[in-house]
Amino acid sequence: MIKLFDDITVLIIIYNSDQTVLNILKKLAHIKTLVVNNGRNNILTNNIKKNFPSINIINNKKNIGFAKAVNFGLNIIKTKYVLLLNPDAHIDADNILKLRETFDEYTNTIITVPLVFNGNIYSAEYGLLPEYSKGIKRSNFEEDISKKLHKKYPSGDFCVYTFLGSIMMIRKDLLAKIGNFCEDYFMYWEDMELSRRIFNSKKYSIVLSHKAKAQHLQGTGVKNNFLSNYIKQYHSELSPLIYFKIDKRNFFLIKRMIKYFFRIFSYLIILNLKKSIKNIAKFSAIFFYIYLR
Repeated sequence: MIKLFDDITVLIIIYNSDQTVLNILKKLAHIKTLVVNNGRNNILTNNIKKNFPSINIINNKKNIGFAKAVNFGLNIIKTKYVLLLNPDAHIDADNILKLRETFDEYTNTIITVPLVFNGNIYSAEYGLLPEYSKGIKRSNFEEDISKKLHKKYPSGDFCVYTFLGSIMMIRKDLLAKIGNFCEDYFMYWEDMELSRRIFNSKKYSIVLSHKAKAQHLQGTGVKNNFLSNYIKQYHSELSPLIYFKIDKRNFFLIKRMIKYFFRIFSYLIILNLKKSIKNIAKFSAIFFYIYLR
């Protein structure tokens, strides 16, 4: 069993993660695993060391962001394949092997992704690039992908433009040819940016493996608090601006800032602190993008 996984390392990035990740690690105990801790949850990392002494854990002194943490892990890992998992994602050994087998069949593939479920609900965590998702005209190939994505269970493997970074297997040597994750993105949209580079290469691909199945129980592996919620809202606003390279002189940005500015005080008046903070985060993200980035 162990030899089957000699060329695979599991990489998990944690930040304010709860004990759910221990259940994931229990299923993967026979596979080389690297955990990169972007938070300060020493209780969790101590529990990991106690229960899984063979697992390599790296504790960063501060939150360096998802993309940078992934690249840090990729630079350490020596195996040909890397299984990148969110702390709320679950996949068993058989399905990991099915993902790896996809690379043997499609030799120009950089990333393979499984069919992802949230409980019993099928979740299409892949699709078109944002540039095409609202496009006026699509090729027959793009239309074909759109139709397949809306099926409950795709009937075969096919190439996808994008993937969401909850569960994926990466072939390291091919990824190195186009570059690792872009560290301009602290969180969110780094998977879209990598997808775009793979697509634009005209040489490599992302393949959905219909034989491999996994679970993504979204949000169950993270403790939410004031700071983490602020960071999420901030980067959910900032990252797409970076992705689309929005002109800083575009009046669209000023309109959004004005909208958030008035929302901040509107919610403060009715003492809705949570929504007020959300809009402060979004206002701050645009301000940073225009004046400080």
